[in-house]
Amino acid sequence: MGNRKIAIIGAGPAGCLLARLLHLAGTEVTVFEGEAHPNFRSQGGTLDLHTATGLAALKEALVFDEFLKHARYDGQYMAIVDKNLEYHLVKTAVGKYNKIEERPEIDRSSLREILSKSLPEGTIKWGHHLKKIEGRSLVFNHTTVDGFDLIVGADGAWSKVRKEIDPSLVPEFAGIGMHELEITDAENNAPDLYKLVNRGSIFASTDGNRTSIQQMGDGSLNIYCSFVTDNPDWYKPENCDYNPHDLKETTQTLLETKYKDWDPRLKQAIELSNGRCNPRSLHMLPVGSKWEHKQGLTLIGDAAHLMTPYAGEGVNQALDDAMRLAKIINEAADEDDQELDKAIKSFEEYMFERVGPVQQLTWDLLRDWMYTPGAPKTVMAKSMSRHVRHRLPWVLQPFGVAAVHGYFFLKNMHLPRGIALRQSARTLRLLYRDTMDSSQAPLITGHGDEEEELEYDSAQGSPIEAGKTESGMPSVFVLALTFAAGISGLLFGYDTGVVSATLVSIGTSLSNRELTSMDKSIITSSTSLFALIISPFSSVLADRLGRKHVILYADILFIAGALLQAWSSTVPIMVAGRCIIGAGVGAASFVVPLYIAEVAPAAHRGRLVTLNIMFITLGQVIAYIVGWAFSTYGSQATGWRWMVGLGALPAILQGGMIAFMPETPRWLVKVGRSSTAKEVIRRVNGDALQHNADAVIKEIELEVREEQEAQRLRDHRASSRWKWLGGWETLVSEGRNRRALAIACLLQGLQQLCGFNSLMYFSATIFTVIGFQSPTLTSMVVAVTNFLGTVAALGLVDRIGRRRVLLYSIPFMMVGLLLSAYGFSFLSLAAGVNTAPEEPPATAGHEMAALTILVSIMVYVAAYALGLGNVPWMQSELFPLAVRSLGSGVATATSWAANFVVGLTFLPLMDLLSPSWTFVLYAIICGGGYFLVWRIYPETAGLSLEEATALLDDGWGVR
Repeated sequence: MGNRKIAIIGAGPAGCLLARLLHLAGTEVTVFEGEAHPNFRSQGGTLDLHTATGLAALKEALVFDEFLKHARYDGQYMAIVDKNLEYHLVKTAVGKYNKIEERPEIDRSSLREILSKSLPEGTIKWGHHLKKIEGRSLVFNHTTVDGFDLIVGADGAWSKVRKEIDPSLVPEFAGIGMHELEITDAENNAPDLYKLVNRGSIFASTDGNRTSIQQMGDGSLNIYCSFVTDNPDWYKPENCDYNPHDLKETTQTLLETKYKDWDPRLKQAIELSNGRCNPRSLHMLPVGSKWEHKQGLTLIGDAAHLMTPYAGEGVNQALDDAMRLAKIINEAADEDDQELDKAIKSFEEYMFERVGPVQQLTWDLLRDWMYTPGAPKTVMAKSMSRHVRHRLPWVLQPFGVAAVHGYFFLKNMHLPRGIALRQSARTLRLLYRDTMDSSQAPLITGHGDEEEELEYDSAQGSPIEAGKTESGMPSVFVLALTFAAGISGLLFGYDTGVVSATLVSIGTSLSNRELTSMDKSIITSSTSLFALIISPFSSVLADRLGRKHVILYADILFIAGALLQAWSSTVPIMVAGRCIIGAGVGAASFVVPLYIAEVAPAAHRGRLVTLNIMFITLGQVIAYIVGWAFSTYGSQATGWRWMVGLGALPAILQGGMIAFMPETPRWLVKVGRSSTAKEVIRRVNGDALQHNADAVIKEIELEVREEQEAQRLRDHRASSRWKWLGGWETLVSEGRNRRALAIACLLQGLQQLCGFNSLMYFSATIFTVIGFQSPTLTSMVVAVTNFLGTVAALGLVDRIGRRRVLLYSIPFMMVGLLLSAYGFSFLSLAAGVNTAPEEPPATAGHEMAALTILVSIMVYVAAYALGLGNVPWMQSELFPLAVRSLGSGVATATSWAANFVVGLTFLPLMDLLSPSWTFVLYAIICGGGYFLVWRIYPETAGLSLEEATALLDDGWGVR
């Protein structure tokens, strides 16, 4: 390369590798290192080198054979465990050199030694501590050296070269403190731990604490005890109440505080430490850091993109930087300085693009392991998916991510050990009370010696909630609130029922032609589609504006949609009106069960939510009565318009009542209005339990504080552009939230995919096809059956329980569906389901088949009303307060997505498969749903919302 001279600042692995590659090409290179000699200080722990980066660079530098003499292929063993030593992932060691899977371990000091010894003697200038850079001159502590064409900063976290390039680009504290400990000769000094580590590494985590135990080449164990902290100077005497440099003080403090309840086998890592004891704080450069190119200077490794060790990518990216930069420099050997500078600038731009995703991966993994409650269990699938997305080609990423989530889903699909939940919840509250400071204590201690009697129901082991009066009945105020909110349910039910009569009454009123099967499907399913679209947004509005405001907006949509339908003259306008109604239904179907669940006392919550379902079924009955009346006595041209237009009246009534409805106590506490929340609870209580308002408020405040603290940890150092996704991240990253979401979506999806609403939408059409002379009146029989079944559920859902009601009722649904299929097999429907026969057959066989279908549908509907018709709408009791709105919104969206699919496909399926096989398909879906309910849906009857959410903390909660 002519007379060009290259200076490298820093003799770490990246600096030495770059020097080696330049030396092989004949370039004059000098490495300046501030440390006095190679063994000046500990070089850290063990590194795993990756095939495409670190190992490729060593092969390029012709030192791979020497590397193999030190590499530990049996050190690839890795286990991820929790503080109780429960294993969540184990990666076995290959044990030998393997071209397919190369991720061998090597001590950092050994790697540095290999690379430094590969350079000619004198290439590395030890003891040269860089003070500053002046032009192309390097000013050291005792001399100045100049004449370099290119200065490469490989000088680590606090790079002086980076400071010269961009003084504003400085590392930021990553929020993590760390104790670095050591056990020498671990095979003799800690034999049990030595066997546990298995010549590899163990990573143990719990909330905000992580311990890494790594075996080194000399048989020692390196231990890194990391923890979350806000103070980068946590180890200084003024900030630390023990000496973090003193091994005895440090280990004693750790064992008495952070590791007090850890498994004894893991605690040995601290108890048996006998070597170095170094406190550290982790720093990182901001994700996506860049600098303006400066001629004659560049950076590689930590100097360019300092990362924390959570992705294991730091040294690999540094070696890759060195390999790529060496190639750039060597290829520009015969070019002038300007061309070299352009090449260096291109190298930097590509490095920014290449390393940016790695920086993001590292930061994401740090947040997963250190800031996610319940880690490692709650983050396994998510963190492993991050690795998959990083390493696989984009076309394979969906398959890899699906495989990871599928593995962990199946791994966790087991019945957890039985627990006495109510007693556990009670104990947790007592522990919280014991750890509160004196300013918080009066809010939870109740009434002195009477505390236990007043705060807890000794028979149930659970707190007495507001609203339960001495008579065992909900207060009048609670019933009034349920009635007011339940009008939305009546509107929902009326819309479901009225479309059945409307479809057989429209005739040629729309677009001057008969409706086709597709017209009917689109008119029906458009409501579900817009309910699906709106329900997730309703969750956001419910959290920001309050529950009752969403009900008001839904009323406005109900009114507008009903009037537009009544005035429609074409199919598209009718569909537009149905879409607006769908938006109202989507909002109301989400927020009303949430409103009732948050107002209702635990002892009556299931029954009051079911009361809302009763309003839905009542709305269906009213719709069928109205439909029958107008189709029988009204004008054929205008009767159906009155049917749909009357849907505006209940919405107007409810809109007037909204002003007198309070917000829910839980939402009020969440937005800081605890005094208003207490007043609502007192009104809900009636006169019997006025003394309990403080206890209930305290329980809600406790949950809010827990969720806010968890959110604070998650948001710590998160970029503002991603904070808006915090709620979604919370919902899908925490195990209990994922389990709650899975159950809620399962129940909501099953509620629709079982085919019930398709019967309600098209019952009049079905009864027309099979020959009933008054299909609307016959449909009313089905609606009344649904209503009576829902009334019966009022007395069962809290007494028998949600889970058992489903397990008892779903088999009867299957029987009803299969009997319907059997009945249809005797009918000949040559004209198809969209066209009624000109003269209904009068044979005894046909009449018996039609009667069989009617009776079996009634059996199916009654069983549905007892279970699936109401239990899924108790979804909000599964979610913690922080994600209750969002989780309920997603579950409701699932319901409407399934509703849309069923509404759109029911008539086409009847034509394609035949009615018999369509009903068999729904029976099969019910069978699959029964198995999943039995497997993963826990019993929540009688529990407070806080206790119900705790069921899913450590598993599915099925006992």
